[in-house]
Amino acid sequence: MNMSTNVASSPKKVKIPVRGKWTGGVQTEVNIRNFPTVIMDEPPDLGGNDTGPNPMEYVLGALIGCEVVLVAVVAGEKGFEYSALEFDLSGTLDVRGLEGVEGVRPYFDKIRGTIKVTTPESEADLMALAKEVERRCPAYAMLEAAGVEFDVKWVKA
Repeated sequence: MNMSTNVASSPKKVKIPVRGKWTGGVQTEVNIRNFPTVIMDEPPDLGGNDTGPNPMEYVLGALIGCEVVLVAVVAGEKGFEYSALEFDLSGTLDVRGLEGVEGVRPYFDKIRGTIKVTTPESEADLMALAKEVERRCPAYAMLEAAGVEFDVKWVKA
């Protein structure tokens, strides 16, 4: 009987704790590890005082940050050279979902934009990198699993 363990099938779980508290109106203070407090709020037309980005803006920011990490990881694995990454993304959602209208989902229905990569690599290699980044990015995977449509173009700068 072979007692060796398949590393790919062994879970490697990480706990990610975050704390937060309501601070009035629709404002939230969030504490992550030892970093400065992050403020989330809404613009006045959504009931806030505009003291910080709203939670969905942070979702888009998290997607960008996650993809930056995965570009570095995948590019390192593949020997893919790049000198700059620029993201220009926007998400659309139907506010009626937040208002409680039945059948209207309260999160993004579509994310669109461009990711510009300054690289000497071929277009085919860039597309292979993009595909692998999107496959492995946790933020992208969660949004995709929620049925969010992506219209994001990866382009050479």
